[in-house]
Amino acid sequence: MRFPDGELFCVLRSGSYRPLYAIRSTDGGETWSAPERLPVDGVMPILVLMSDGALALATGRPDNVLCLSTDRGRTWPKHIVIQEWAGVENDRGEIVRRDNPHVPPDNPNLHSTGYNGLAEVEPGKLLFVYDTFSPDEHQPDRWLKRHGHGRIHGCYVTVSR
Repeated sequence: MRFPDGELFCVLRSGSYRPLYAIRSTDGGETWSAPERLPVDGVMPILVLMSDGALALATGRPDNVLCLSTDRGRTWPKHIVIQEWAGVENDRGEIVRRDNPHVPPDNPNLHSTGYNGLAEVEPGKLLFVYDTFSPDEHQPDRWLKRHGHGRIHGCYVTVSR
C-alpha cells in the first residue's frame, strides 16, 4: 500500500501459521528495507489505510485477527482476535484441537480458512469479513467431507484513538 507521501509499505506472508513481515520503500519500490517481523502470525495479510491515518491489518490462521497501528506500521499495539480458530491439521489432514492434536474440537464452527476481507465502510468503522466451516462426514464429495459447508460472517469494528 502507498501512504499519501509516496512511501510504500508491504506485509509479507512467510507461510501458514508463520510470522508476518513488513518491508518499506521510500523510492517508489527501487529499494526495500530489511524485513521486520510483525507481532502476529497469519496468511493473506490485508492492509487498509483508514481515513484518519491509522493502518489496519487483517490476517488469519491460526486466529482471524485485526491489528491496528497509528505510526505507519512501525508498531502494532492493538491486536484484536475477531474469531478464534481452535483447529489445526494433523499429519493425516484431519482438523483437530490445538491443545490436543488427537482430539477433534468441540465446536466445529471454530474452523476457518483464515482468508479474510477488510474495508473501511465509513470514517473510523471497519468491516471485517471471515469464514467458518464444519466438516461433514456424510458428504460424498471429499472436499465437503473434510470441510463441509462454509459460512461467511461480517463484523463491524469501530476504531477510535
